[in-house]
Amino acid sequence: MDKADILISVQKRYFESIVSGKKSVELRRRAPKISHGSRIWLYCKSPIATVAAVCKLQRIETLPIEEIWERHWHSLAISKPEFDEYLCGRESATALVIQDVELLRNPLHLDAIRSIKINFQPPQFFMHLRDDCALTDRLKLELA
Repeated sequence: MDKADILISVQKRYFESIVSGKKSVELRRRAPKISHGSRIWLYCKSPIATVAAVCKLQRIETLPIEEIWERHWHSLAISKPEFDEYLCGRESATALVIQDVELLRNPLHLDAIRSIKINFQPPQFFMHLRDDCALTDRLKLELA
């Protein structure tokens, strides 16, 4: 597994739940190829359209969906009907168990990101950020 940074897109309500500590597990349909300790940059979707926080991956679990619910329901910040709808037709899901959430000093708005990385489109699932990438360098500057 790669210890590379990734960028994920999350809805505003989930972003707020992660930052407040109510949500410590991010649910995904597909497993990103990352390992323990990888940094996960959080892009809060439109209308906020900003990378405003980062966290670390504590562990990743890909399991049958009912096992994900049994283990993590209290840390998902999602109702059972929403969980079932999101994973409808899937046999398994991935739980990104996160820790050490940190707000950026100066969140990076979509326009600012596009001035650094031309044609940037927020990821639908996730995107790897190379260590030598100008965007990665800029994000690291905003760590407290």
